[in-house]
Amino acid sequence: MKSNFVLSLALTAVLTVALAGAANSAPEEAKAGQEFQLQKCQNSDFNVEFLCNPDWDVQIEKNSLFMIISSDPAVTITVLKTQSPFMMVQQINGAVLEKWEQYAEGYRKEDARFADQNSIVVKAFAKTYPEVRLLDYYTIYDKDLYNVLFSVNPRKDWDEYKFLIKRIADSFRFMN
Repeated sequence: MKSNFVLSLALTAVLTVALAGAANSAPEEAKAGQEFQLQKCQNSDFNVEFLCNPDWDVQIEKNSLFMIISSDPAVTITVLKTQSPFMMVQQINGAVLEKWEQYAEGYRKEDARFADQNSIVVKAFAKTYPEVRLLDYYTIYDKDLYNVLFSVNPRKDWDEYKFLIKRIADSFRFMN
């Protein structure tokens, strides 16, 4: 049986695929090349703050925060917070990533800084839905494993959103 963490990752890919091609519903949705206002958004349950547009659709579950930046193309952010089975983020190695079965062959795992923490970043396409491009950050904070996933579907639209995604990713901070 897969862990809740892995099931949450799979659910994110399914939600991203379901959004692709859907009609735009949010008036302040990000569109490629569009300038829009970002402001600091906070969520105390997840202990994070980052730049976002408060008009973006947000869905919050027990251990996940899902934000829709755009529905056509589907551009999303997912924040997952679970009790960490790891002492250090570097324990999330290739064998662990393979066991989670989330990434298509050829993914890249790199050391990174995210939210002022030692982290890893995975640049990949989704294994089950290869049309989805992923940029996933993993970090451990206060004994919890945080996974912040950015996804774009279809992947051909990645270049139109990569600077917005970088700006949002660079703004992530833990609140205490």
